[in-house]
Amino acid sequence: MNTFSEWINGSNRSTGLEEKCEEALGQCLLSATKLALAGIADQDKNCVKFMEDLVPEAFRKLQCSHPVNNWGFEIQSGVFEMVELLIDLIAARLSYSPVPVKLLETLSIVFDYDSVFQRKNKTKPYDRSLYDKQLDDRILANPPSTSTFSVYNRNETYGWLCQIINRFILKDGIINLKAQFQNKKQLTALEYNALLSTFINCMDYIFIDKYRQLFSEHIEQALDYIKNLKEQDFKAKSTNSVFELLSTLRKICSAVWPNRIEQIEQLHLNLLLKMIALSNFNAKMNSLKELAKIIENATSNIPSMTKASIRRDVISEWIIENSILSKALEGNIDQNQYVEKVRTLMDFIAPKISKQDIETIWKMQHGRSLVAVDHLFTLIASAAAKFNLQQLNYLIEFICNSWKTETILIQEKLIELLGTIGRECQKDSAVRVLEILWDLAHSDRLSRSMLDHILHYHLRIFSEGRSPYDALKRDYCLKCMSDLQRKQGWLVPAIKHLYDLLHHDSTNTFKRTDEDLISLLVHKHDLISALIQSLSTCQLNVWNKTHGHVTIDTLVDGRFTHEESIKNHLDLLSFLLKKGNLYLILKRSEELWDTLITSEHVSLFDHELGLNWFITCSEDLNRESQIALFEKRVSKLNPIHLTSKGYACFKLYFERCNSERSSQSRNFTCHTNVSTSAYNEMLEYRGVDELWNIILCVGDDEIANDATRFLLDLYYLKQPNRTRRLTPQLLHGHFLKEVYKRLSYLLITAVPPSTSLTKEIESFYKSLKTYGEQLTTTITTTTTTTACHTSTSIETNHTLWLQKIERLLLIIEEYIHIVENEYSPTAHITSFYGLEYQIKIILGEIGKTNSSYDIVTVHSNDTLQMLRICLGQFYKVSSHDIHISIQNTRPLTQSYDHVGTNNNNNTVPLSSSSNNQSNSNVLSSSLNSKYLYQLHITPGTTIYIKILGSTYNQPIKPNNSEPIRIKLNNSSMLTLTSNNNNMNTNDDITRLTPSNMMADNSKIYDILYKLSYLNNKNIHKRIRNLLNLMPSDIRIHDYLDLISIRAANICTTERRQSTENANNNNNNNNNQINSRQAIDYVFDIKNSSLI
Repeated sequence: MNTFSEWINGSNRSTGLEEKCEEALGQCLLSATKLALAGIADQDKNCVKFMEDLVPEAFRKLQCSHPVNNWGFEIQSGVFEMVELLIDLIAARLSYSPVPVKLLETLSIVFDYDSVFQRKNKTKPYDRSLYDKQLDDRILANPPSTSTFSVYNRNETYGWLCQIINRFILKDGIINLKAQFQNKKQLTALEYNALLSTFINCMDYIFIDKYRQLFSEHIEQALDYIKNLKEQDFKAKSTNSVFELLSTLRKICSAVWPNRIEQIEQLHLNLLLKMIALSNFNAKMNSLKELAKIIENATSNIPSMTKASIRRDVISEWIIENSILSKALEGNIDQNQYVEKVRTLMDFIAPKISKQDIETIWKMQHGRSLVAVDHLFTLIASAAAKFNLQQLNYLIEFICNSWKTETILIQEKLIELLGTIGRECQKDSAVRVLEILWDLAHSDRLSRSMLDHILHYHLRIFSEGRSPYDALKRDYCLKCMSDLQRKQGWLVPAIKHLYDLLHHDSTNTFKRTDEDLISLLVHKHDLISALIQSLSTCQLNVWNKTHGHVTIDTLVDGRFTHEESIKNHLDLLSFLLKKGNLYLILKRSEELWDTLITSEHVSLFDHELGLNWFITCSEDLNRESQIALFEKRVSKLNPIHLTSKGYACFKLYFERCNSERSSQSRNFTCHTNVSTSAYNEMLEYRGVDELWNIILCVGDDEIANDATRFLLDLYYLKQPNRTRRLTPQLLHGHFLKEVYKRLSYLLITAVPPSTSLTKEIESFYKSLKTYGEQLTTTITTTTTTTACHTSTSIETNHTLWLQKIERLLLIIEEYIHIVENEYSPTAHITSFYGLEYQIKIILGEIGKTNSSYDIVTVHSNDTLQMLRICLGQFYKVSSHDIHISIQNTRPLTQSYDHVGTNNNNNTVPLSSSSNNQSNSNVLSSSLNSKYLYQLHITPGTTIYIKILGSTYNQPIKPNNSEPIRIKLNNSSMLTLTSNNNNMNTNDDITRLTPSNMMADNSKIYDILYKLSYLNNKNIHKRIRNLLNLMPSDIRIHDYLDLISIRAANICTTERRQSTENANNNNNNNNNQINSRQAIDYVFDIKNSSLI
């Protein structure tokens, strides 16, 4: 028994199968048969387990598993022998009660001509010598005569099947089976079905007349059993066995009593009617399951299933006549499983549902829970997809009536119902649903959420891949267009829905039909113009409504905010241009700009959204339109109130309009023999004057800094290397002329404070005008006129004037800064030491603690190279071998503000390779030109020294030794530095730097000195930085010579020629200038107070 059980639970491999059958299955079958013949098989629990569990599973595998096809003849014969033993067991077990249901179900499988085993052995011949003589007229099975076979199945005798059927007769199986029907105890539907289904799968191979004689009375007995079922029987879970019995009876009648099929079907349907009419959930559920099964078989595409089922017209007529659908909906539709069965029923009967039925179904929602209502609507939607147009109109009528009276929650569910119907129904019905949703969306006093809900489901009906709906989409796009052109009421919803319709299901491979639709809307219906006009209308309405106090949350039409309105307009416009492959013409660009940027009714939010649109959609304007828009609109932005978005827009269009300049500039460098005017023309950019004005006027320092970097890129960094190398004088000269003309104009138009003016103040500003006029003589009149014209368009007060002065000086400073690489041997800062202080020197790795140190005395104007040379001299090694590190995480300053540490907040942070290096701990040789204060080497700083390449000659110091004090010899350091850099302060290259070119014009020094009297710290800082960057004023040197010790011993001819020029206005003979006059001139003690 255990061995056989292990085989059942194992694999179906053929190896060892015959041995296992003979030794395990065969022995068990024989033993069970002996117990059955004795009537005690059910008294042995092992035998019961074998008959009810192991035998059904074993023979299901032996008869129906696919490996059977691969077994050889010997194994097939062995299996047949096991089948014969099974027949003996079942025949013996039927001799007493109760009915062996499991064994009979197995017998039905064994007698199935369509099992894998029987199909495999269908050509086996029938051996008449075995049973025909013994059974005589009791014989039940016989292979069909050859005349009934076609040419293709002449050998399909199913001999083994007929042999085992007749063996069952021989072993008194039929006699014992019929005796079970006479059991004193009432048989159950399960037992009836087991007894009657024995030969159901082999009717073609038995004598029908003999079967009719044997089982006629038992068929009647089973029918009477079904007819006499009580209400309590329908509530039991075993009701399914009744339906199985009916199915068995129908199959038997179709083969034996064809005229009784209708009776069986009617009995089947009457039983379902009784069950579905009950209020019991189990009864309703079981009836619906069976009805769903009948419908599935009746509508199947498999002929065998359709043949074995009730005809669909019979089912349909029965459902309608007995109001089965209404009875089903009265059940518990809160249960999902129940609803699924009802859905099958509704979908089946949907085309034949009348108006009264629809009304009855619709009214069933009243008094139900929300879950029940949801399920009911789901059922209605499923059925409505199969409605004809008339039925759908009935349903829509009920929906619209409910819409007027129901709560918001139910209204939302009604919209969902319509949307679901529209997605699943045919096109004609979808047209009607779309119309209803469109009308509902235009209802008065509709909330925003409800409007979005309606339009959402309206949109979902236009699903991807439904090409017949393209015409519908076009129709509703045109309806949105009509609402848009009316300029009132449904403006924003129309724009939003139009965008959604065009955008819905669009992909990167935009369909040609959608392109045609956009072309139709834009060219034939002028959608873009209508959009811009609508935008202006919405903007004006909200402005008037709020009296100019517009916010992003202000409601435009009681539903959509002002922010949503603007964005919807711009999103649709952008989509049309991009997906339609269209350019926005200049006229429309100007109209849109005027509406969003320059209109008197524009809010800050409109302004920023508009600028953002022109930035992101710049590619949607062709080059000519970009240039024209820049010149007529973008460049006219007010620089004083310019926002970061406005500057980004200006910069983008500036670059687009001047995109051809770079190639022209590169071509220009190939021809060096050109005039200065031609060169200057090549450096002119469209809108560059406006860029200067932005830097000078804008209130945001970050924008000013960014614009300054951009300006310097144009004038220097983005110029070709060949230009910077071969024509630096022209390059710097052009820039300085631009600076001078703006500086002269600022001086001429100087704005004094608004407070009461004193004579001193009036005199000061008059002198500024004089300086400006003198500076004007150095540049052309046409250039000055242009500068004045671009500047006078902006009203300037005293504060703005001071800002312009400070920003202009900053531009000069930064230009010198990037051109001269932050260091120049002629810079004034190199002529004085600066602040003296001490730093610590530790010989060793960075971070080394408890080490001896030395002290170096330095000055803030010393460079890193000077410190490196000094340390090289002290340690007696080359300065190149001195490796300096510092514990510093602060970024190094890029300014020349010389007030200890850098405190200049207005310096433009320029990016360069050295700046990236300066944040590291190692001070590389690329930083040699940096001043110590720029490297944050401040008083008390500790630096770490490593000597590379060779040993040094200093003895090792103990940790507790006194530090050695080292002092830089600045005069020698300057000489060494100059020699090391191989630079001559008087060579041609140095003279062509911008700081030296500025120094050639003594008026620049005078203007800086004069501006220093303004009481403005930022301007003072800028002047100080410029004076440090430029060479020292040679006139100051001469005047200091007059009061120096040397003055008494030098001759007049040794004085610089420039001294004579400086004094010609006061005295023709410079020998008459005495020391007191020189002191007064240099320090101007009488006029030293700030203005």
